[in-house]
Amino acid sequence: MARLEDIDGHSIINNPCLRRYVLEPWKYYTAEIRVRKSGVRCLINGQVVQEEYKTDYSDLSRNVKWTMKNKRLLGIGSYSGFMNIVLEARVREITGHGRIVQKKAI
Repeated sequence: MARLEDIDGHSIINNPCLRRYVLEPWKYYTAEIRVRKSGVRCLINGQVVQEEYKTDYSDLSRNVKWTMKNKRLLGIGSYSGFMNIVLEARVREITGHGRIVQKKAI
């Protein structure tokens, strides 16, 4: 499953962004998450998994299972029955000035 989490406190049940997407073991994937002021859009290998979810971000929160020390940071997570490895993560600024904070995976 692919999703934004949590939306109005819902991780899976009643989450309007929940999508079924099968990842095959030992295959490379490129995930693109487009974060804008008006919403979020998710793609995997160029295919839209989530059309733009319109939000002012007040309805989004991080599931308690995915805690981070700084709650203002954006995180990428993966959970499944086989190994997932992030080989590279890049941030491309469209407008404004962002800041990249690198942390090693636990």
